Amino acid sequence: MGKICKLNASEYAGFDIMFSLAFFLLLSLVACRKAPQSASIYVQNGKATEIWVPSALLTNVPDSDRESKMSVHLLGHSAEVLGDFIDERNKIRFRPVIALTPGMDYTIMQGVFLIGKVHVPGLSGLKAPKIVAIYPQLDTLPENLLKFYIHFSEPMQSGVSLSHIHLLNEGQDTLERIFLDLQPELWDSTGHILTIWLDPGRIKRDLVLNRSLGNPLLQGHRYQLEISDNWKDSRGIKLNRAGVKGFYVARSDTKIPYLANWTLQLPAAGTKAPLTIDPGEALDHYLFQEAITITDEMGKAVSGKFLLRNQDKTLLFLPDAVWRTQNYTLGVSAILEDLSGNNMNRLFDRDLKKDKKGSNDFYYRNFSIRR
Repeated sequence: MGKICKLNASEYAGFDIMFSLAFFLLLSLVACRKAPQSASIYVQNGKATEIWVPSALLTNVPDSDRESKMSVHLLGHSAEVLGDFIDERNKIRFRPVIALTPGMDYTIMQGVFLIGKVHVPGLSGLKAPKIVAIYPQLDTLPENLLKFYIHFSEPMQSGVSLSHIHLLNEGQDTLERIFLDLQPELWDSTGHILTIWLDPGRIKRDLVLNRSLGNPLLQGHRYQLEISDNWKDSRGIKLNRAGVKGFYVARSDTKIPYLANWTLQLPAAGTKAPLTIDPGEALDHYLFQEAITITDEMGKAVSGKFLLRNQDKTLLFLPDAVWRTQNYTLGVSAILEDLSGNNMNRLFDRDLKKDKKGSNDFYYRNFSIRR
């Protein structure tokens, strides 16, 4: 068999070295050897950007799988890694859409036949990720709670959340079929914030899952949300510690947020004191900050920033400029939800025949600033 002179990139993963031309040529000569008999990782700029599969490995594939397509999977998962296969003379290159995750194992399949397995080297000397916050922050939550947000300090591995997140009852038993298994998962654009839904099919009354399994949470019971420290971030580094949130379950919330009932604490004109907005209940942590606008009497948006306080039950608006003696308008997008998914227009779990549904895009309330 002829020899192929090439660098095995997996042996030099993680090194960003400026080789002189002479040293590079010498290294290439040393690397000349027989074509590898196993799949390998190609690393570019510190990232695992390709998997190389020697064509010789395909000769071992049974006839029944010869016509099947090749696929790459995270070890232990059936979902395929998205990417392209490039067939070359002596190897097949797999180029994933997103770089492979450090510290993880991947399998290469031809149909149901295992061709090979590769390990992506982990990164060392880097700070471990941590859980920044779990929302809602309240210790008492409604029986028809719809979702949790988990905020991490680093982008985390996606597609594996339900293997690392568990809900335990007061007897410390792990509850099954609690969360909605979504693929792709609901991450924000940065990969730091994950939305986990309790299964709506179990929350909405009279649906099949609700009748057969009941509500995920039961009033009067205590629960514990646990996040395993085995979860790795996108660099392959485990969480610095497990996350735990204990909470008590109160009765269901069956009312929509009603703007007319909100309490506003008004600042004085000529100051930059905050406008305090108190809806009388905790609202969705992220929507609460995004759904509110303040405009002056000319209809121009008032610039400033929002700050959540009191476990998401109070929102402060801090203007960039002093308040003027004039009328202002508080605008609230109808998408704003409470902890049970009830928005400004409708109940999340509603009787389609009896419960009315609003059609407004925004709701408004005027207020006046005086000295």
